[in-house]
Amino acid sequence: GGLKGGLAAMAREKLEEEERDLRKGVPRNKPGAMKSPHRRPPSVVSDDESVYGGDAKATRLRASERNKAWKELLKTKSRMVATQGLAANPVFTEADPFWDQAWQVVNPRHRYVQMWDLMTLHLLVFTALVTPYEISFMDGLSGVNVQMLFWVNQLINIIFLVDMWLVFVTPFEGDD
Repeated sequence: GGLKGGLAAMAREKLEEEERDLRKGVPRNKPGAMKSPHRRPPSVVSDDESVYGGDAKATRLRASERNKAWKELLKTKSRMVATQGLAANPVFTEADPFWDQAWQVVNPRHRYVQMWDLMTLHLLVFTALVTPYEISFMDGLSGVNVQMLFWVNQLINIIFLVDMWLVFVTPFEGDD
């Protein structure tokens, strides 16, 4: 014979677990006994079984797999580019998409960002030239041209607001 059935199987598993713990030197928690520091609290979830007396080989294997995954991530995120004999480490290249899902930022080297910067430069020059003229010569005037210029200025203000948001989600690449 032997133990069979659901309740018997649970009892057998509990007995085997106690025997494994005794072989490892982990005392069982009995009423009145101190809790072992090697036992994992029920609320803690950890991959590091080595702290709790688990299989060291499996722990090393998991750590090796995590390291491989981390190295792959670093390969994709930091491409080495030679610049004038110095090694630069850009996060983005022109081939990357406009919006980077992993980092939740805008690619500063994307063609759209460069066109946007050129457009805001032109609008800034327009504002620098037209605003003094508008204040000096058009103050107090009314007409279609004044109204049209007012709405053009409002559109430029909205574009500058969008540009401020774009600056917040665009990373800065230093010399390192």
